[in-house]
Amino acid sequence: AIGPASRSLAFSYTTMSKAYFQQANNKGVSVHGHLTEVIHRIVTSKDPHALENFENISLDVKAKYFQAAEPGLKNLAPPVSAFPSHDAYKKRCNKLFSVDTSEKDAGVPNLLEESNMFEWAGVGLAKEEIYRLFLAMTELKAAHGLKSVRFFGKILGTQSDYYIIEGAKDVDWPPTQQIMEKNAPVPPESHGMGLNACVYFVSGDVSQSFVELPDVTPQQIVAATLIKKYFTGSLDAPV
Repeated sequence: AIGPASRSLAFSYTTMSKAYFQQANNKGVSVHGHLTEVIHRIVTSKDPHALENFENISLDVKAKYFQAAEPGLKNLAPPVSAFPSHDAYKKRCNKLFSVDTSEKDAGVPNLLEESNMFEWAGVGLAKEEIYRLFLAMTELKAAHGLKSVRFFGKILGTQSDYYIIEGAKDVDWPPTQQIMEKNAPVPPESHGMGLNACVYFVSGDVSQSFVELPDVTPQQIVAATLIKKYFTGSLDAPV
């Protein structure tokens, strides 16, 4: 049998524990009150997956008492200037949407399908942006007679962003301008060889024309390792 001393000790422990859980924070919410609301939500909803959804239910209850100390800029609507609305942009987009994609081209990857895998990892571009990029790649492949194209990536810049498309060709490349000295000690690799096996096209907007980058030289590779600067998004910016 439990003696009076043991009952008194158990009662004292229960009282102190209850008092501890009923301590409220500066918003007037306590652990006891929060758990009470969570349990009430589960009982009234009769959620068959209450155990799996317990953390989400708890966050939903806690969100009712959250008050930001200052306005949340992330929740504000973006400025109108963030969305191009001029006629030139509309005309470029309309022209881009007229690209023929009726026949499946093995040289142009299906970016919409590939983007699903990146979404699982929490990265990627918006669906609308991916579709415009797919149309731009299809148009670029046909315009330059490329064997295949690939979305190399998007680089964020301080003024605008870079969209980079990698192209491959199975014939001899035409000569392009080389940014190097004539008597360079190490000659650049020829078209289709080594670092110049592919050609790269860059644009700050997929609705605009892509600029073909010149072949890379050994001197540029060495110099690139010594440069630490932010990308501006402008190919004419001084480095």
